[in-house]
Amino acid sequence: MRTSLFNRYKKIKLVLTDVDGVLTDGGLYYTLQGDIMKKFYVRDGMGVTLLRKKNIRTIIITKEKTRMVKQWVKNMKIEKLYDGIIHKELLLNKICKKYNVSTEEIAYIGDDVNDLELLKRVGLSATPSDASEDAIKLIDMAKKCDCDAVKFQKRTIEKVYSKEVLDTPRESQWGKTTREQKLGLEFEKEEFDIIDKYCKEKGIEWYASSWDIDSQIFLQQYDLKHNKVASAMLTNLPLLEVIAKEGKHTFIGTGMSDLVQIHQAVKIFQKHNCPFELMHSNSSYPMQLEEANLRCIETLRKEFNCNVGYSGHEVASYLCCIVAVTLGSTSIERHITLDRSMYGSDQSASLEYAGLERMVKNVRQVQVILDDGVKRIYDSEIPAMKKLRANL
Repeated sequence: MRTSLFNRYKKIKLVLTDVDGVLTDGGLYYTLQGDIMKKFYVRDGMGVTLLRKKNIRTIIITKEKTRMVKQWVKNMKIEKLYDGIIHKELLLNKICKKYNVSTEEIAYIGDDVNDLELLKRVGLSATPSDASEDAIKLIDMAKKCDCDAVKFQKRTIEKVYSKEVLDTPRESQWGKTTREQKLGLEFEKEEFDIIDKYCKEKGIEWYASSWDIDSQIFLQQYDLKHNKVASAMLTNLPLLEVIAKEGKHTFIGTGMSDLVQIHQAVKIFQKHNCPFELMHSNSSYPMQLEEANLRCIETLRKEFNCNVGYSGHEVASYLCCIVAVTLGSTSIERHITLDRSMYGSDQSASLEYAGLERMVKNVRQVQVILDDGVKRIYDSEIPAMKKLRANL
C-alpha cells in the first residue's frame, strides 16, 4: 500500500482494501496438520499505520472469512472488517452512510473480479503491482540467461472461451470458477505497460501471442518487432489476417495441426508479404518424448521453404531443444518458471533458472559446433599438417 499516492489526493477520507493479493503475497502455506496459512506484507502494515496517523480511516472488505484476517485487523488496529463478502459493491452505500463520506472521498485497492465495480465507483482506485512481480523476475531470469526475447500472451477471456467453459467449477486463488481463474491470470494494460518499460530498461525484446482480434489490436499500441500465432489459433483465419497485415516477422505455432491447415495459414502470410517462421510443436503439456517427432522440422522446411523453429513443452528437460538445433531449427521457444511447484498447468513443462541457463549455453555451443558446413583448412591445423605431411 503506497501512502504517498494518497498525499496527492487530499479529498480522500477513507481507504477500503481487499486482502488476498493486496495485503498478502497470494501464496498458500500449509502446516503439518494441513491448515492453510498466508504471508502478509510487513510494508503494507506500515502503510496502514501511516494512513491512520494522517487520520485516514482504513477498512478491510474481503470475501475471506478466516481467523488470520481477523487477527491481522486486530494487530493493525484497522477500524472495521467486513469479511465473507461476495457482492462488495452492495456495501458501498452502507459504508458511505455510516462514515458520512461520498464515493469521491473513498479510495479502493483491489485485484479480483469482484472488486471491479468498486474500483469503478470510488474517487480513487488502485491495483497493486504485485501481479506483475513474477513477470519481472522472469524477465530478469531470461536476460541473465542470455535469451533474445520474452514472450507473453493476451486473451479477451469472454471471446476465447465459451460461457459453458467459463462457468465450470475450478478452484484457484482467484475464485471457484474457470472464469475467475482465467481473469485472475490475464494481464491488462497496467501490467503490459510495466513489462514494456522494464524490457526496454533491461535491453531485452518482448512480444506476445494474441488469441483474438481485440487482443491483437491491443498489442499494436506497443512497438513490438515480432508477432506470434499460438498453435491453438492457427485455424483462426480472421485473426491471422489482422496479424499478417502488420507485416512483422511472425512465429507460427503448428501444434495440433496438419499440413492442410498449415498451408491455409501460410497462404495468408504470403498474400500480405509478411515474413514468417513456422514453429514445430506438440501441444500436450507436458509433451512425452516419444511424441516429439523432431524430423518434422525438416518436413516443414521442405514443404514450405521457410525457416522452422521449435517450441518445446517437454518435462523439465531441454534435450529436444538441442536436437532441434542440430536439425536446423532457427529459433527455440521454451516455457520458463521461477519454481515448478508454483500454481499453473504449464509448470511441469517449464524450465527453472538452472535449466534455462544450461539450455541457452548449450544451444549457443551447438550453433558454434555445427558452423556453416564449408570444408576448409583451419589455421590451427597447419602446424600438424606440416609435421605429419612433411615427407609427402
